[in-house]
Amino acid sequence: MSEPKFDEKELTVSLKKLILGFSPRLQNVSSTDEAQQVLLQLEELDENFHRYGFVKMLQSCIEEAVGPLIDEEITKQSNASSDLAFGQETAVNAITSKVLESQAFIGLAEDFKRSVSVACENLLTNYDQEFSNSLGGLPGTASRQDHQKKSEVLFSDGESSVGDSSSGHSTVFFNSEMLQTVTQNLVKRNPVEVRKSALRELSHLTGLLDVQSDVWKSIRSGLLDALMEPDDELWNMSLKVFGRGFSSNNCNKELYKALVEFLSSQFLPGSKAVGVLPKVKQDLDCRQSHVAKLMKAFHLLYEFQMQIPPRYSERSLEDILGVTLGLLACNLTTPSSSSPAGIASTVSPLNFFTLLDPKATWFVKLMHGHFGRSILLKLLEKHRSLVESCVCCFVEYSELWIRHCEKQTNENPLSHSESQKLTYTSAELNFAYFVHSVSILSRLLLFEQGRKFFPVVAKTGAEPVTLTSFLIALINFISRRPTALVQNEKNSEVETFDPAGLVTDLLKKLCMSEDICRKCICQDAVTSALFAPIKECLDKKSNNVSGVKQGESALNHVAELLSSIASSSCGRHHLLYGENQNVEAAPIHILVSYAKKAIDEESSCKTLVGNIIFVCRQLYSSCIGLLVMEKYHLHELLYTSWRAASREAENAATPTPTDNAVAMTSRDSRSKMQWEEMLLDNLLNFASTPKGLLLLQQTGALGECVSYMYSRYVRKLQVSKCEKFGYGYMMSQIASTAPGILALQNAGFIATVIKSLWGALEVVDDSPVVLAKSWPVTPIDKTSKKPFTNLINLLSSFLSIYEILGEKALPTQTEYSVRQAPDSVVGVLDRLVFVDSNAKISSLFNYEQSHVFGLRLLSIMTSCLDTLLLLETQYGFQAKLLQSQAENVIEGSKTVMIDMLSLERNYILVKTYLIGGPSERVIPSRTLPPGLNTSFSMTLFSSYPLPSDYVPNVSAKSSQKEDNELVRFLNETKKAELTPSWLEKCQKVFVGVLSSRADQILGNCFLDLLDRVVAANAQLQTEAIFSTSDYSVTDVALKNCKLSPVQLNGIQLTIRYGCHLKLLSSAKDAKEKLTQLIKKCTVYLQHQRLDHSNHWLQCLSPDRSVGFDWFVATIFLTTGGNADRSWKFLFKFSSMMTSAFVWMQRIHCSVHLPASLVQSGIPPVFFVTCHNIEYILQTELPHVYSTFKMSGFSPAQICQQWIRQCFWNYLDWSQICQYLALCIVLGADYQVYLCIAILKYLHRDLMQQMQDKNLIVFIKEEPIRDFHVENHIEYMQQLEKKFRSVVLVAMQNITKA
Repeated sequence: MSEPKFDEKELTVSLKKLILGFSPRLQNVSSTDEAQQVLLQLEELDENFHRYGFVKMLQSCIEEAVGPLIDEEITKQSNASSDLAFGQETAVNAITSKVLESQAFIGLAEDFKRSVSVACENLLTNYDQEFSNSLGGLPGTASRQDHQKKSEVLFSDGESSVGDSSSGHSTVFFNSEMLQTVTQNLVKRNPVEVRKSALRELSHLTGLLDVQSDVWKSIRSGLLDALMEPDDELWNMSLKVFGRGFSSNNCNKELYKALVEFLSSQFLPGSKAVGVLPKVKQDLDCRQSHVAKLMKAFHLLYEFQMQIPPRYSERSLEDILGVTLGLLACNLTTPSSSSPAGIASTVSPLNFFTLLDPKATWFVKLMHGHFGRSILLKLLEKHRSLVESCVCCFVEYSELWIRHCEKQTNENPLSHSESQKLTYTSAELNFAYFVHSVSILSRLLLFEQGRKFFPVVAKTGAEPVTLTSFLIALINFISRRPTALVQNEKNSEVETFDPAGLVTDLLKKLCMSEDICRKCICQDAVTSALFAPIKECLDKKSNNVSGVKQGESALNHVAELLSSIASSSCGRHHLLYGENQNVEAAPIHILVSYAKKAIDEESSCKTLVGNIIFVCRQLYSSCIGLLVMEKYHLHELLYTSWRAASREAENAATPTPTDNAVAMTSRDSRSKMQWEEMLLDNLLNFASTPKGLLLLQQTGALGECVSYMYSRYVRKLQVSKCEKFGYGYMMSQIASTAPGILALQNAGFIATVIKSLWGALEVVDDSPVVLAKSWPVTPIDKTSKKPFTNLINLLSSFLSIYEILGEKALPTQTEYSVRQAPDSVVGVLDRLVFVDSNAKISSLFNYEQSHVFGLRLLSIMTSCLDTLLLLETQYGFQAKLLQSQAENVIEGSKTVMIDMLSLERNYILVKTYLIGGPSERVIPSRTLPPGLNTSFSMTLFSSYPLPSDYVPNVSAKSSQKEDNELVRFLNETKKAELTPSWLEKCQKVFVGVLSSRADQILGNCFLDLLDRVVAANAQLQTEAIFSTSDYSVTDVALKNCKLSPVQLNGIQLTIRYGCHLKLLSSAKDAKEKLTQLIKKCTVYLQHQRLDHSNHWLQCLSPDRSVGFDWFVATIFLTTGGNADRSWKFLFKFSSMMTSAFVWMQRIHCSVHLPASLVQSGIPPVFFVTCHNIEYILQTELPHVYSTFKMSGFSPAQICQQWIRQCFWNYLDWSQICQYLALCIVLGADYQVYLCIAILKYLHRDLMQQMQDKNLIVFIKEEPIRDFHVENHIEYMQQLEKKFRSVVLVAMQNITKA
C-alpha cells in the first residue's frame, strides 16, 4: 500500500483557491470563534465544497492510501457481524478505529500536514503577489506592510463585540506586551481602581485568551481574588469577565472551573462566607449582599450548564461535570453524622441550584443522550451522596407531608404572596429541594445503571432504602393530599408544583416503559400499595365509596398510574393475574369492585369514576382482559348507567333568563352530557374483541355506540389517549357481523367510505380545484388505496354482505349523470363492476381505472365462496364478464384482445370457476410480463369451460393398499369397546402417523378414523352436548324441500371440484346424490332451528338459506360421493360439540343455543373461536397481532372466512382433510391452534404486506402456499397444553346462557 506523494505547486494552487472560495463567508464575522465556527460548517454551508481542488486531492489521497484497508475491514466486519455481542461498538465505529490507528493513515496524515505547512508558508511569503488582486477591496485584506499596525492593541471603554455582537465594534487585536500589562494590573496588591481598569480591558479580550499561555494562571488568580473582594463593583466586573468568557470556546472550560472553585470555597468549613450563610431552618434573604452575589454566580453557572456546546470532547465534558457535581455535593452530611443524610446544617450549593432550576432541567438535558448520560452516571458513582441526598430529601419530605395530612391544617405549604420572590422561607427551600430531587430521581430510575444506585442508606441505623421500598414510598406519598391543596387545586401555580402530581408524573414515566414496568412495577408489593386507597374506600362501612375530597384527589392520581400500567402488555397481565399468576387474588378484582359501586353511587365524582372505568376499559378491550372480567358484567352496568344518564340529559331543566341560573344550568347540562358520552365511549370499546362485540350487541346499544364512533371517526379522533391508531380496527371487528354492518350502514359509515372512494376515482361535486388531479398510473393508486381498503374491510364477512346485498337488485337506470355518485354498495357494484352499457361507460371520467378498481373489488369479495355464490346468483357476474370478453374479441378471429380490463376479467373468470388449493389450479396474472418482446402466455377466453392452461393435471388417489400404524390400530381394535382410553391411544397413534406419514391419512383410513372417533366421543358428556332424537327425514319432506339458487350453484361448484380432484367418477350421478344429501341435511337442520320470522336481521329469517354448506360438501367428497355414508356420519356428528364450530350451518339459529345468542346474529365461531384466536395471538404472537392492529384489519375476519368454507381455495385437499381430522380426533380447540399455526407461518409475509399497506388484499386473495399440517403439529400441541383449559371450556359452554 503506497503512500501518495503531494505535488507542492499543485497543493499551493488548490489551497489558494480554497481560501478565495470561503473568504466571502468571513466578511461579517466579529470574532475568531465565529470564524472558526464558519470554517467548521463549511461543508454544510458551501454547496461547492466537494468541487474544490484541495478537497478532491485530499479525497483521492485518502482513497489511495487506506481504500484497500477499508474494503478489507468491511469484509471482515460483515462476516463477523453475527458474533458481535450486545453493547459492543458498531461495525462503523470498529472500522473507523481500525483505519485511524493504521500506519498507512498515520503516515498519510503526517505527510499531508508537512505539505500543507510548506504551502501556507509560500502563500504567506508571497502574500501581496498571491492575494492583492484577488481580494482587493474586501474588508480585512490589507497588505503585508499593514500587519504591524493591525497588531497593536485597541482598547475601548465600551463593550466589545466579542461579548456583545450588537455593540457595533469590530474584532479586537492585541499583543503580548499589553496583555502582560493587564495581567500585572490584576494583582491583588494593586489599587482597586487599577484592578477595575484591568478587568474592564480584559472583558474585551476574553474571547481571545489562550489558556495555554504563560499569563493565564495569573489572570485566573486575579479574577478569583476580585471575586473575594467586598467591593461590589469589582465583584460584578470580575463576574462579567466570566460571563463573557463562557461564550468563547478558548477558555470557557477553565473559566467555568475557576468559578466553581470560587463557589466551593464559599461553602468550605472554616470559610468566612459560611458564617454569614443562613441555616436551612432559617429564611434565605436574597437582598443580603453576600446571598445576592452567590445567587448571581450560581445563575451564571446554571446558564452555562444549559448551553454546554455539543462539540465538547468526552474529557472536557467529564471535567466540567466532575467539578459541578463536586460543588453540588458540598456541605451535604452523611448518614453516619448526627444529621439525616443529604440535609445540611447550613444552606448548601444544592439549595441555591434548586431555587434556580427546581425541575432539574440541567440534569434532564444531560440524561437525554447517551454521550452525556454515560459520563454523568459514571461521575455520580464518585458522588453518591448526591443521589443519597435526593432519596433522603424525599423520605424526609414525605414524612413531613404525611404529618401535614394527618393534621388536616388549612395552611397551604405552596402559597406565595409575591410574584417575584426575594426571600425564601425554610419550607420553600425544602420544597424546591424536594422538587429538584424528584426530577433527578425520575430520570435516574428510567435507566438500569441509574437504578443500580439502590439500595440507599437514608438514616443512621435504619434499613437501606431498596428500589421496591422507594417505589412504595412514592406511591404512599401520592395517596395523601393536604386539604389546603384540595381547596387550591384550581390554582395553576399550585397545580404546576403539586408534590403529588410531580411524583405521579415520575411514576407514570416508569409505568409506560415496558421494560421498567416489567422489572420494577409489576410486583405484588408495589401494586398492593397502589391499590391500598381503593381498598380502603371499599372497606369503609359507609356506602360512599368515593370518600372525602382528599381521597378523591388521591384516587385520581392512582387511576392515572393504573392507566399507565395498563397501557403496556406486561402491566395488563400483572393487573389481571398478579405476580404469582393467581387470578383470584389479582388486583383487577379490587378495581372492578370499586368501579361497580362508584357507578351506582349518585354522589360519586364523575371524573374519578370515569378515570377508574377507563382503566377497566384498557383491560376489557383486550381478549385476555375480557376473559378475566367477563364475570363482572360491566357491560350491563355501563349500559344501565348510560340509559339513566341519557334520560337525565333529555329531562334537563330549561335555562331561565337569570344569568347565574343560565350559567349553572349550562355547566350542569355540559357535565351530564360529558358523563353520558363517557359511558357510551366505554361501552363502545367492548367492540374491540369478538366476544366483547357479542356482549355489546346483547345490551342493545350497538347502534348508539356505532353512531358515537362515527361522530369521532369523521373528526379523525383516536380511540383514546393511550391508543395510537384510529377506529379502523374496531370498525373491522364490527363489520365482521351482521348486526354490526347494519349499525355501520345506519350511522353513515358506508356512505362516507363510498363518497371518499368516489372522490378519489371520479368527481364528487363542482367545487373549484386548486391543483389538477394527477393521472393514475396504477389501477389502485395512492389516492384511492385507502378508500379501497376501507371498503373491502367493510365487505370482508359473508354475513355482513348478505345483510346489505341479500335480495337487493341492481338499479334499473337507462341514463347516468357524471355528477351522480352512488351512496350504497349496490350502487358501487352497478357503476364500477357491472359496467355493461354505454351509459355507464359515459358516466365515468376515468373509465378504465374505475372499472379495474371495481373488478379488483369483485375479486376480493369473491375470495369468500359464499359471497361468490350470492353475487353469481343475484347478478350473474360471470355471464356479464364473459360477454365483455366476447365484445373484446378481435374481428375475424377468436382471440381476445389483451388490455388491462381483459386481463382483470380473465383473472376473475378463472378464479371463480375452478375451486382448488395453491397446487390444484393455475391462476393467471393480472399484468403483462416485463419486456417489449414478451407476450401473455395464458389463453384468454370468452366462454366456459376453462382452457386446459388453467387446469393442472391432479393425480388420482393411489390405489395401493393402505398400510401404516393408524390402519393397523383401527383394524386391531375393530371389536374393542370405544372407551376414553381407546380414544386416548387413537389420538397418540394419529399424531404419530400425521407427523411422519400424513399423506396416508386419506380414503378409507380417514373415514374409518372419523366414524370410530365420533362413536367414542358420543359417550363423553363434555362432547355430546346436543341431543339428537331418532328423527328421520321423510320422502315427503325431501320432495317439498326446494333448494335455493345459492345451494344449487354451490352443488355445481362442489361437483366440479370433486371431478377435478378425481374424487368423483360421474359428475351427473354425483350431482344427484349431493343434491339429495343437501336436501336431507337442510330438512334435518331446519327442524332444529328457532323461528325468528319477525327479526330485523335477514340472516335469521327461517325461510332463507344463508350461504352454502361447505362442511357437508367436504364430507361428501371424502366419501367419494357416497351420500348414505355421508349422511350417517353427519347425523351422528351433529350431536358433537365439535360440530358447532366445524359445521357452521349445523348451529345456525339452532334450538340448542340460548335464544339471546341466536337473536344476536353472531355465530359461535366468531365469539368463541375467533375470540380465542385473537387471545392467543396477543399472548403468543404479539408481533402478528400488532401487524393486524396497525393495518386496521381484524384477524377474526379472515379466520371466520377460512373456517366457514373449510379452507377451500386456501389449502390443498389433503390439508383440508387433515384439518377436519385434527378437530374431530384431537378436539374442537385444534381449530383455533391451526389458525394460529397458519398465522405464525405467514408472519413474515404479513409484516411485509402491512408495510406495503396491502395486508387485507394479500390475506384474502392469496392461498396459503407450502403449508403442511404435519410440520406444525408439535407447535399446536404446545398451544394445547397452554390454552386448552380456556379454549375448550369456552367451546363447551356455548349452550349456556
